[in-house]
Order: sequence, then structure tokens, then C-alpha cells
Amino acid sequence: MRRLCCVLRQLQIIASHAALVPLEAVRYNQAFGYFDAAYTRPPALSQLQAQVVAAVNPLRRGIRPGEAEFLPTASGLKRQNIEQFGYRGVGELFRPHLTLTRFTDQRPIATDGLPPIADFSGTFNRLALYETGEHGTCIRELGAFPLSGEPR
Repeated sequence: MRRLCCVLRQLQIIASHAALVPLEAVRYNQAFGYFDAAYTRPPALSQLQAQVVAAVNPLRRGIRPGEAEFLPTASGLKRQNIEQFGYRGVGELFRPHLTLTRFTDQRPIATDGLPPIADFSGTFNRLALYETGEHGTCIRELGAFPLSGEPR
């Protein structure tokens, strides 16, 4: 519980100094049964991720579930990120997205009839910590903090 409180406090501090970040949804993406909206990665969002990782990585215990299984076959930056941060999607490998659903099979999904991808664009206005489920999905909010500044 103490570790969680430290993480939440760090996120609160970062959020209190962070500007709002506009995000542009650019395409629907489907991989490994997940169907999501993919976003550009603006410098402001990359900087925010770097701040969060720097603040909370020292409080981390071990490797994120699922990443340990991937480690024996990982190489290069993926392997380095798992070893250093416990997760491969950090820094250059950060892929902002909004998971819309997960399917039990991996058949291609027709996007006809879906809203235009631009409908998922918007402004990122808070920093939050979630408990993740078996598949990395957010299942319970542990804390959320509004970003304080104007969009960059």
C-alpha cells in the first residue's frame, strides 16, 4: 500500500505541472485479437511518458506479467526496455492507442460502418493509474489527476 501511495503522489505532482495534450487518432489497428484506435505520438506525450517512467520506475517490482514470457525471444530495444522498465512499450516503442475491444479470434475486422477514425481524436486531460487485468486491459482505476496546463 505504501508503494501505491508513493506512485500516486508522483503522478499527482507530474500532473500538476503537465499541460493538456491533444491526440490525433489516425487509423484503426488490429493485432493479436485487439482492435484499437491508433494515435500519433506528439512530443508532449512522449515527454509526459518519460517523466512518469523516471518517477515511478524506481518503485517498480519486477517485470509486468506477460513481459517475462516475451523476454527470452526479445532483442534490441524491446529487450532493453523489458530489462530496464519491466515493459517493452517505453520511449521509441511507445504506441499510444485506445483499445476498443478484444476478440477471441483474429479474423480481420471490417471497418465499414464504424465512425470516422478522427472521431476518436481529443485532448488528453488527466493522468491515471489503473490496475490491469490478465490481458493488460484497465480493470480498476486506482487514482486520477487532472493535467493543469493549456494544450501544447
